[in-house]
Amino acid sequence: MGGWESLRYVYEKEKRQRYEEGYDVSSVPALPFELKDELQIQAMMQIFDTLPLRSPYDYVEPNEFHVITKDYQLLVRPTTLLSFDHFHGALLGRCIGCMLGKPLELGPYFWESSSTKPGWKNVKRWFEGADQYPIRDYVPKESRASQEGLYVGYETCLKGSIQFVETDDDIRYTLLSLVLLEQKGMKFTPYDVGKLWHNYLPYQMVCTAETQAYLNFADQTHHLSPELRPYTVAVQDYVRTHHNPYREWIGA
Repeated sequence: MGGWESLRYVYEKEKRQRYEEGYDVSSVPALPFELKDELQIQAMMQIFDTLPLRSPYDYVEPNEFHVITKDYQLLVRPTTLLSFDHFHGALLGRCIGCMLGKPLELGPYFWESSSTKPGWKNVKRWFEGADQYPIRDYVPKESRASQEGLYVGYETCLKGSIQFVETDDDIRYTLLSLVLLEQKGMKFTPYDVGKLWHNYLPYQMVCTAETQAYLNFADQTHHLSPELRPYTVAVQDYVRTHHNPYREWIGA
């Protein structure tokens, strides 16, 4: 993930990602522990672009946008005009959920925390240690689980300290979507989304899959005039050739 992770981390995650995409990774060498030179690691990563697909591989996973969307159907159509209360309630719900989960997003609560103590169990232990389980409120500041090495972050999101809704990518994208609808209505393009990000969203506010998308869009469009509105198959191919272990994530 550009700007956030080391290439060593990306290398290992890319190997796993390629396997899950159906590629034969048996020829991918392990990185020597003593190898620290990121230029050498970057050169070694070229092997990922030469891997053959495993056989048999029964999943159909196209990359071309028109193939992905050819069978797309809009399954849900609103039968009544959405009111301000609908939007207001949805936005408040997202803010509430984000504030509840933000102090427990990473560290010992991450889903890959460990095989013996997965993240969800640590969440339960923190709330139990505060005598607040089942969960019925925001994350408590104190818990007996701290004696076992657990901790929580984001002081401004903890029960008793909340004065405002802390900024977060899940909230930022929601607000950006509202701005996009105000500017373009329903007739927006991927290019419009990219330009909106570049106008309102600093790079360091972007995470996981969106990080690489942000860089890819900048690389492909910075030299072009706005009226061209480019977002071609070439851009899609460019996305595929830049390694990002989070590229299959839905994102915020």
